[in-house]
Amino acid sequence: MFRQLIAGAAAAVIALTGVKSGQYSPDEFCHAEGGAIVSPAGETAVLRGMGFGNDMWVNSLADIGLHHNEDSFREMSELGFNSVRFLLNYSWLEDDENPYVYKQEGFDYIDRSIAWAKKYNIGLVLNMHCPQGGYQSQGNGAALWTDPENQRRLVKLWGEIARRYADEPAIQGYGLINEPVVPELGFLELCKVGVQLVLLGEGHAVDALEGLAAAVAPPIGGVAGRQLDAVALDAA
Repeated sequence: MFRQLIAGAAAAVIALTGVKSGQYSPDEFCHAEGGAIVSPAGETAVLRGMGFGNDMWVNSLADIGLHHNEDSFREMSELGFNSVRFLLNYSWLEDDENPYVYKQEGFDYIDRSIAWAKKYNIGLVLNMHCPQGGYQSQGNGAALWTDPENQRRLVKLWGEIARRYADEPAIQGYGLINEPVVPELGFLELCKVGVQLVLLGEGHAVDALEGLAAAVAPPIGGVAGRQLDAVALDAA
């Protein structure tokens, strides 16, 4: 029987991961010190942000049109924001007919917003709002949990995203799955593997695992044979 394990509680487990030096040094990224997120300036970081929906329901980037532009980031900066929750649809990055082959136009879409965001000192939290298997929040995405191939594709896609943005300080975090509604505790294993792939891709950013916060935190602690820098709960 399907169980909506996140009903009545919206929470995120935030795991701050390490990064190897590349184009940028680790000090140029947000990182954990104790229970705080610390900015590259050495100050406690407070993310003040809003979400960009990006017409997430549209499966083709060609049909999205002008959801936001450079002025959107300029206005946010003027209002004191420093973060954007940037919603994604997996189909912008991968086709069902051609799995594991990633579409450059999808990454170009992200890259354009990164360039605008950096100009105004704003970071992005990439959020997989519609994963393989379907949008989760309304209970219609069970195929992510009943079809192991969908799970493998999602994990591999996050690995590719982490690889591409490992040295990009403007990426503040990764929301691996938005509001998961799952039939069983397979959610834990999928999130553990997802975080592992982000680590192997040398992802530096925050991995946000929504829902099941109390249950997820202990097994995530030592994923990939490494102790993560910090685990914090964000109850929304």
